[in-house]
Amino acid sequence: MKRVDEIDILIVGSLCGNDISFYEYLSRHGMRAKVARRFDDNSLKEDNIPQLKYEYYDDNAVIKYRTRFELIKLLQKTKLVASFSSSLGCELSYLWVFRKLLGLPPVINMPTGSDLLEVVNENTLTGFRYRYFMKTCDLNFVTGAPGYMDSIFNNKIKNFSFYRYPYYIPEYDEIGDATFSSSRLRFFHPSHIDFKEVDNSEYRKSSKGNDRFFKAFIRALDNGLDAECVLLSRGADVGPAREIINASKHRDRFIWKNELSRQELVREIIQSDLIIDQFDIGIMGGITVEAMALQRPVMIYLSKKTMDMVYPVPPQMLIAHSEEEIFQELMNNSDRKKLKRIGINGRKWLLDNHGYERCLKQFLFHYSVLTGEKIPNLW
Repeated sequence: MKRVDEIDILIVGSLCGNDISFYEYLSRHGMRAKVARRFDDNSLKEDNIPQLKYEYYDDNAVIKYRTRFELIKLLQKTKLVASFSSSLGCELSYLWVFRKLLGLPPVINMPTGSDLLEVVNENTLTGFRYRYFMKTCDLNFVTGAPGYMDSIFNNKIKNFSFYRYPYYIPEYDEIGDATFSSSRLRFFHPSHIDFKEVDNSEYRKSSKGNDRFFKAFIRALDNGLDAECVLLSRGADVGPAREIINASKHRDRFIWKNELSRQELVREIIQSDLIIDQFDIGIMGGITVEAMALQRPVMIYLSKKTMDMVYPVPPQMLIAHSEEEIFQELMNNSDRKKLKRIGINGRKWLLDNHGYERCLKQFLFHYSVLTGEKIPNLW
């Protein structure tokens, strides 16, 4: 089958609207990029946090497809696919087995946390498909978290490379300061509530470990910390978390919220003094990056070995793992001005280590290797 390539890079999988940011920056580098989304996906460029100043995005950037066969026709016009979270494998299902007969292009897969920590280890049909896709695509971009590496080696996935994901970071200095209604510190915990109380299946390599945060936060309140915490009611262990909270005398310091829109999520981040992520996985995810991009400090557990392997300089944030460490960090960082400085420095670090202009060249290098296309002025 003779290829007639019309698209340099096709992006499959939105990942919170990151496909549009990816499209924008690829276009700025002179690449003919397109975004592929299902016909019933109504998310728009406004999914990005915060709003990107688009130069190339227009109504022609996103191509909608209704069936797998429409997607295949699109792939047959493409030089390389960038697939977020194994999305291409999920979309094609069993047809991925016939990728060579169908004349599909090379694929760079960018798996996320749930892919590598849970799904790829499942003894299910979905787990088998994930493993097969990751083993047979051309390259997987991963970060070196301990749980990720366990999954990769245990499943004999050899086609991987360490990669710093590019994230959109505001191009303007004025992000917006919160208008606090009181002197009480406000924490925001938007992560899944998951500490393997309800779902403790063996295939799960880690959890969020946030039961330790709830207990440490209650201890801090007992010791005089003047703070409140907003929680999203989502995750396997919402029930056990409510039991921990309701057993304390500080139930009124926890504010439960249901699903938020993107705009509401941004508002919660901006109006908070500290964002709470996870205490088990050991790396940064989308929640942390979004908070840092909005110049807000984060409390999280980061594996020192992973950080030393991937980054020349560690990020400035509150790092804790055990309940005692979380408690100490809460008590030692109750000054709003100090937290604000940490947020400012965190955004600067994010720009240096995960900004599109910093990270995209590595992606384009692999594009050149896999397609044989030379990219002018890559270096």
